Parts: sequence; C-alpha cells; structure tokens
Amino acid sequence: MNSTLRGIAAGFIMFAASAYLLFAIPGLLVQAGVNQAAAFTMTVTTIGVGTLVMGLVARRAIVVGPSLTLIGFILAVPVGVFGLSFGQTLASAALAGAVLLLLSLSGLRGMVMSGLPDELKAGVTAGVGLLLVANGLERIGFLTSGGSPWSVGPLDEPRLWLSAAAVLLMLGLMVRGLRMAVLPVVILTLIAGLTLGFTNLVLTGHTFLAVPPSLEPLLLILDFTVLTTVPGLMASGAIFLFLSFESGAVITARRLSDDAGGGKAPVADSLIMTTAPLIGAPGAVALPHSSAGWLLGGDERIAAVVAAILFGLCAFSLPVVGQLQDYATAPAVIVAGLVLCTGIREIDFSDPGAVSAAFVAVLLPPLTGSFAAGFAVSAVLLFAIRLLSLDLPKLTPGLIVTALAGGAYLAY
Repeated sequence: MNSTLRGIAAGFIMFAASAYLLFAIPGLLVQAGVNQAAAFTMTVTTIGVGTLVMGLVARRAIVVGPSLTLIGFILAVPVGVFGLSFGQTLASAALAGAVLLLLSLSGLRGMVMSGLPDELKAGVTAGVGLLLVANGLERIGFLTSGGSPWSVGPLDEPRLWLSAAAVLLMLGLMVRGLRMAVLPVVILTLIAGLTLGFTNLVLTGHTFLAVPPSLEPLLLILDFTVLTTVPGLMASGAIFLFLSFESGAVITARRLSDDAGGGKAPVADSLIMTTAPLIGAPGAVALPHSSAGWLLGGDERIAAVVAAILFGLCAFSLPVVGQLQDYATAPAVIVAGLVLCTGIREIDFSDPGAVSAAFVAVLLPPLTGSFAAGFAVSAVLLFAIRLLSLDLPKLTPGLIVTALAGGAYLAY
C-alpha cells in the first residue's frame, strides 16, 4: 500500500485514539467554573488546529491539544496553589507559551532535546510507551486508577475480552508485517461491539448534525494584569516547565528534535501553546495517542491533515464521536505503547548510571500519570550520578539544562 493511503489510515487511527478527550477535557474544566459547552468547542478547535499546524509546519503525525494531565496540573497549581482565576491562568499560560515559542524559533529548545544522552531518550521513550499501555488498559477496564495507583478491574466484563482479542489480533498481524491491519481491526471491533449490544447507535436528545456551541464564554478572557504580580509570574513559570517536559517527552520519544523535518515540531507545538489561551485553552501539548497512528507508517503530513479534518467535523456532530468507544480504539493505543516500550533496548545496561535514570524514566509516568515527572526526575538523577562519579565528559549541555529545569519543576 502506498504512502498516501497509509497516511490516510493513520489519520483515522490518530483521531479515533484521541477522540475521547473531546468529552474528558470539558468535564474536567467544569471544576474551574468553565462553561462545558464552550469548553467542548474550545477543545475540538484547539486539537483540530494544533494537529493541522503540526502536520503543515513539521510534517509530523502528532495530535496537539490540551491533555487530561495538563488540565489536572492547571487546576492543582495555578488555580489551586496560586489562587488564580481561569482568565488569569490563561494569561500565565500564554506567557509560558510565548517564551517556549521564542526558544523554539531560536533553535535552543531543539538543541537541548537533541543533545540529551541516548539513555535518557530511550528511558523517556519507554516511559511514554508504558503510560500509553496503562492508559489503554484503564480505558478498556482492565485497570482502574482507584487503586494505589492502579488496581485490576472486574474481569467478567465482555467489553474487556473483546478489547483483549483486538490487541492480540493487532499484535499478531503486525508481527507478520501487516501494520495497516490496525485500522481494520478497530473497525471490526466496533462492529462486533455494535452487534453484541455494547454501543447504542442513537443518542437520545441529540441530533447528529448541529451548530457547535458558542466560544464566546471563553474567547479573549485572558487577564494579563496578573502578570504584574508574583503569583501570576510564578504560575507562568510552573506552566512553562510543565509544558516543556510534558510535550518534550513525546517529541523526544519520537526523536523529532534529531532530524531536519521533525526539528520543527518544537516550533509547531509551542505556537499552539501561545495562541490556544486566546480561545480558552490553558496551553497545549503533543499528545502521545498519535503514536497509534504513526506506527502505521505512511505520509505523516497527510495523516495529520486527515486527523485535523476529522476533529473539525466533530464540532458539528458530537453524537458521532460518541460511537468511538474505548473498547474499540484503546487497543490501538495499547499496541502503540508496547511498540514504544521497545526503546528500552537502546539503554547501555553495562552503565549503572544509565540504567538507574532510564528505570526512573520508565516507571514514573505510569505511577504518577505524567510524562513530565518521569522526564524531570530521570534527568536530575542522571545529572547527579554523572557529577558525583566525576564522569564529566557525559555531562552534555542538553543534560545540564534539562536537569536544572527538572529541579525547578520538582521544586514547584
């Protein structure tokens, strides 16, 4: 199958794997007093435009938009700790995004990420993969976050076994070199779920085509006066560090700072980080769910454009999005996570320092639910090990800068 068709299929998978955020993000933002209907339009607009920009600027198949971890961080730190209103938080996020955009345009951000030691990149890659696996297992019901931090859910749920069969089928076909089989398996799983009565085709009280809710409650509500206060600047610094590590982990996992085309990925995501607050999004990050699409191969620019178009269409048909059930789409996320976990092979297991840092980078994301924590802690740990062992040649500029930023992030 040619590159164009693979790209189109990858775009559908990227969309299907990430569409659940269109419901989850607005539900979280309600806790900050945000209008839920407007939050839906904000989310679908941010993700659609962000993915399109990533495709056209960096030519990479990455979904860009607000994540559940980002919204949780916003509610916990800028709103919870510093006491900012949502409008003030948006202003702080815009400043953080602008600084990241300047660093990306200057090439400094890309240089830092590409200059990271290979063992740290490998650990971060596997950590992103392991968190994707955990996220997928939670979405199909095998894991529940009600435990400490995870516990096994009820195993007598038919949807769970349908999803498990889909995962095994995807893996089996991919071993045979049939990466394109991911999309047909998702479709067949959805059809099987419909046949077994897992999904209702009609959502009561909704029409399948409707005008999107107005963005007016969230449009241009930024309160820049907060940037003249210490809490406002501290909140902006916290958001800056969070966005750097959370989005940087996905870019690092895909080695997008290491090649000519992908080197534009930091520019693309920081451009959305800067502009998203204008419509009420407190930032944006590169979302790892897109890995469920790019594992198919093909033209990544086409994949990003297709996914962006599908997200845009969702603004006019919310009930259609509701048909993309987790039992059908999460298996693709699990498989993508397993593929990323193979990055651990790049670690030099003869180097105790490398193994220790990589181990932390792999385990912390699923334990904390955040890429940022694993990335920051592993960078600080590797820096400390290299410094204490006087292994100065391995203290690269990328590691030093990342470790210092990681220390500042952890201090928050």
